[in-house]
Amino acid sequence: MSAVSTSDAHATAEFPRLSKILESRRELVRLLCDQYKAQLDGRPLWLVSGSGPTTSYANVYERLIREIGFTRDVKIHSLTKDAETLRALAKETFSKWQKGDPIPGMIIYVGGQTTGDSTKAFLAYLRKCAKDEGKPEPRPIFGGIITALSNDGLFSDTASIFEGGVANSFKATAPNFIVGHLLTLLRQPFEMKASCVGDILSKISSLWDYEYSCKTLGTYHNDFAADLARSAYDRVLGRGDIHVTPPYLHTRRCLDDLFRAVQLCGLSMQLAGSSATCSGSEHLGWKWLEDFMSRRRKAMDKQGKDWKLTHGAGVLIMTIITLYMQGESRVADRVRQIASLIHLVEAFNQLHIPPTVIQVCLALGVGNRCKNYLAYLLDGSFPPIVGEVEERLTVLEQVELEVLPDTIRRAMIDSELAKESDFGRLHRDFADPLMEVLNKAVETKQGRPEAILYQRNFIDRLKALI
Repeated sequence: MSAVSTSDAHATAEFPRLSKILESRRELVRLLCDQYKAQLDGRPLWLVSGSGPTTSYANVYERLIREIGFTRDVKIHSLTKDAETLRALAKETFSKWQKGDPIPGMIIYVGGQTTGDSTKAFLAYLRKCAKDEGKPEPRPIFGGIITALSNDGLFSDTASIFEGGVANSFKATAPNFIVGHLLTLLRQPFEMKASCVGDILSKISSLWDYEYSCKTLGTYHNDFAADLARSAYDRVLGRGDIHVTPPYLHTRRCLDDLFRAVQLCGLSMQLAGSSATCSGSEHLGWKWLEDFMSRRRKAMDKQGKDWKLTHGAGVLIMTIITLYMQGESRVADRVRQIASLIHLVEAFNQLHIPPTVIQVCLALGVGNRCKNYLAYLLDGSFPPIVGEVEERLTVLEQVELEVLPDTIRRAMIDSELAKESDFGRLHRDFADPLMEVLNKAVETKQGRPEAILYQRNFIDRLKALI
């Protein structure tokens, strides 16, 4: 494995030894065997699966690993995306290792980003257990056999998991390799490929936020990391006639474009030392909307209705809005055209989510990643950034706080995602779960007392919109 250090940003990027889509599963496993059998050196190999079809895929790869002679000591393990459960499992696993159970020399997840994030987080928790006990940190070979391309984080060293029901990202482990089987990826559901397109296009908004944040705070701007993120979305956004259409999503060219774009995003985040180049205001809005949807879904499930939205569809709706707030209306219009062509706007509209919900969830992102700067906006007491203090600004902090909800409403109208008459008080079916989200947001606020007080008052103002 090679590494490139960016000393100014104190970040290191791990470049995967293998990054490839292959036409044969047997060829895929043989490639892994040729690359890593000697390094595995007889130690156990873990295959990690999630729920559903990934277990079937894992069974296939377990059989091939044995047949090819990679190793006979291979077992399938299943992981969840809940932080508390993963921490408990890591602690239990580490305890067994201390009592003599063999430590795996290789861990391969089989699935998409959900399974990948669970495995990254599990490895990070295992290493923390070892560090807390003063023991050597386990460093198994780690990578993925992907069965889906739906998000941008496969190659990153961050993991998004659920902490108390809310998705949160944290520093984890970068993969040594990512490989995939061509036909498996071509056969993945249309909405998953469309979701990947949406997540890649969201980098347009997040990169604006990253550059604004670096300039405003005077923090280090990693030009190469920014260029990688820009190159990623350029593969999808394109120039001239729009090429992202439903037929395109079923082609090898599409897979190649998305795979390389995801690779570029992962390396960009590693070089930047955080997800800043690939996650901005649009992702903050989606975080709270996703929380709202999980609460609303409980009632919809009882009615037998499928009430779900992919990550890419949700984040792209937020991207169109934030691009208008960033003064990038021409790009936003092209993004909206692409979203319409591949049915992401349609998927969103079918849920009939009132625009007021979107407005409130996006506004809730203010101050989420810059508690000190929020205090500065209130009383001018922002200290220099030193040590481990990390502040990241978005367009939400660029807008005057008193008019932020109205600015979001206007951006939604200007982008033709809503009409003026669509806004107003909510039916209790939507008001109740949104109120739960707002109450939870109050509980999660941290930082200086004056900033917490302001945000609580701000949330009270948002409650008035409901």
